[in-house]
Amino acid sequence: MLLSAEHIAAAQRAFALYQQGRFQQALELAETLLTLSPPQPSLLNLAAVCARPLGLTDKAEAYLRSAIEIDPGHANAHGNLGLVLQDAGRLGEAEPAFQRALELSPDDMAGMINLGNLYRATQRPAQAEAAFRKALAKAPENINALYNLGLLLSESGRADEAEAAFRQSLKIRPNQADVYNDLGNVLMDRLRLDEAEQAYRKAIALCPDYADAYCNLGMLLLDEGKTDAAMVAFRRALEIEPGHPDALNSVANQLSLHGHFEQAELAYRKVLATRTDSANLYNNYGNLLRESHRFAEAEAAYRAAVSLQPDYGHALGQAVSCARSRYDWSKADADADAILQALHAGVTGIPALMVLSLPELGPAQLRLASELTAKTSLKPYLDMAPLVETNLHSSRDRLRIGYLSADFHEHAVMHLLAGVLEAHDKNRFEIYAYSVGPDQRDAYRERIERTCEHFHDLRPLGKIDAAKRIAKDRIDILVDLSGHTGNAKPAITALRPASIIVSWLGYPGTLGLPRLADYIIGDAVLTPLEFAPYYSETLAWMPHCYQPNDPKLVVGAKPTRRELGLPEEGVVFCSFNQAYKLTPAIFTIWCRLLDSVPGSVLWLLRPAEDSAIDNLLREASDRGIGPERLAFGPKLPMPEHLARLQLADLALDTFPYGSGATGSNVLRAGVPMVTLMGESYVSRMAASQLHAVGLPELVTTCPEDYFSLARDLACDPEKLAMVRGKLAGSLLTAPLFDTAGFTLDLERLYQRIWLDHERGVRVPITEW
Repeated sequence: MLLSAEHIAAAQRAFALYQQGRFQQALELAETLLTLSPPQPSLLNLAAVCARPLGLTDKAEAYLRSAIEIDPGHANAHGNLGLVLQDAGRLGEAEPAFQRALELSPDDMAGMINLGNLYRATQRPAQAEAAFRKALAKAPENINALYNLGLLLSESGRADEAEAAFRQSLKIRPNQADVYNDLGNVLMDRLRLDEAEQAYRKAIALCPDYADAYCNLGMLLLDEGKTDAAMVAFRRALEIEPGHPDALNSVANQLSLHGHFEQAELAYRKVLATRTDSANLYNNYGNLLRESHRFAEAEAAYRAAVSLQPDYGHALGQAVSCARSRYDWSKADADADAILQALHAGVTGIPALMVLSLPELGPAQLRLASELTAKTSLKPYLDMAPLVETNLHSSRDRLRIGYLSADFHEHAVMHLLAGVLEAHDKNRFEIYAYSVGPDQRDAYRERIERTCEHFHDLRPLGKIDAAKRIAKDRIDILVDLSGHTGNAKPAITALRPASIIVSWLGYPGTLGLPRLADYIIGDAVLTPLEFAPYYSETLAWMPHCYQPNDPKLVVGAKPTRRELGLPEEGVVFCSFNQAYKLTPAIFTIWCRLLDSVPGSVLWLLRPAEDSAIDNLLREASDRGIGPERLAFGPKLPMPEHLARLQLADLALDTFPYGSGATGSNVLRAGVPMVTLMGESYVSRMAASQLHAVGLPELVTTCPEDYFSLARDLACDPEKLAMVRGKLAGSLLTAPLFDTAGFTLDLERLYQRIWLDHERGVRVPITEW
């Protein structure tokens, strides 16, 4: 039955209400009409399209299926059914609905675009592109097809084509706020920050309540180092949309970075209450908890992220790190397998520093981990032209050496380096220090600022501006002291702000990509030539040891064992490495030692969580060792720490991630250290130090020899006393603690690197 004129007029009013966005009123009128006359496909279709934006998916589907049952050739009903099914996540059912709509109406632009969007959502970019281009072939000025094609091209990494599609759409219709926003995203990814900012601000001008555009603008301002302005943008996004997840996430991140942990946690909890499906939010919440040393909760957050997104490399790696920081080895084998499989699958984001502690990985996997870490965050910077040409040569009397670090404060790296910076020959070298870490005002920061001719705090600058600041100083050799650690900004070195870049000291291994550093400073023990293929950098050896030491670190008066809760009799084994470095296999050896040396104890650094102690005591019990055989010392200021180390009889190195500055500390305190040397940089650091103090006999190369040597020394007081005497006699003359001599050798190495650069050659530097 045909509709009456009155019903037709009412249907037209319903459609007009729909076009005005008054969906509830339109739906009520359409449903009233459906009760007054036999259902008409057009009315059923209208009711469905009104129900859809109201979230009434089941009702919309029912109306559309009724329309199709009455009129199987109703193209619009098939197309709208596809949209409803797509909304419900039933993509497999939506596809034939879209295809049927196009069969019935082959020239329908909306149908082509809908099908293209479905292909895009189901990860079929080639088919999606074909659908969008088919629409554009029929209507080159179809802005919806251009916009969706631009989104697809952007997701596919085809930034130039995406930009062209967005700009063409804006040329046809200049008032599209969403297109300006997405154009800004493309420009942001290509580091064209000024243009991106203009695009975001244009989107906001066209749509003042555009929360996404404000949030993206905030992200850009953060990247430029304009934190205050970024926070204004994020807060504006939250005024418009109080639950905006990305804005809340960004605000929480900034609160966390600036130490406002309680406020940050409240922000994370607020957004997670409504966005339980966001892996990124769980990951960032895990970051906050980890920074607060709440490792159990952090691990749970990271694992939640991985459960939502199995290839979330950063969350996977940090979950493993948190478990190891708590001595929770219940998932150790499964975690190691997961990391190894992820690396072989090319999963990006796994923190390279964490991977160094996994004994299951060899040097090839460690290089791969660093390469994937670099590619994760540095791709747009790697695509940019170098700021300084590699063939640039200076004509100055003094070489300009720049030190780039996130750790110019009380930190293990400065415990090693500060003396070198003071000992540099300022007549031959002009020293620059570039800080990208916290502005932590302490004695070490004051020393560094006082001794370096030029000290620049780059923290307020964006990465590009920071790199340009270094390039402006025409540095000859830039020494990266941070690599893939903590607050480091490897994007700066990726931009190549100096003729030569050297990696040294801060990151214990290869950076993975040749663009990040030309050389890595090591020595014959740490970085032997046989392992050169596992470094993206050219090897540059120091003559004795890669590691310097600060002569102002003095070992004070020794306390008594009773004062520190240690037994007055018996051998004290010690290891003050961080908990995440300890593996079940090494702990098994340590427990064997305790069992074979009556009355001995193992003295460790107290972990951040008490539950970690419970976990380790349980592991010890499983190996037949009682709780009285383990002692835990709190973290102390360096002078007090060095003083207490003298109470230990023998230090035990971890494997594969061994002792760096921790090893120098025990040796400085006169305590011999037994190490197990492997193939990786981190497993050879202690071996290098022992060679540099004249104790190569304390280096072993297999677990059984490691155990036997430590047991023999512990059970033979005369032999141990002889080794301790040898160490004590070398402390004043050993290269490891000769800061002045080390600095002279380092300066000679810099000059050799520069001379080779002037000659246009780069070969391993191994001869002295």
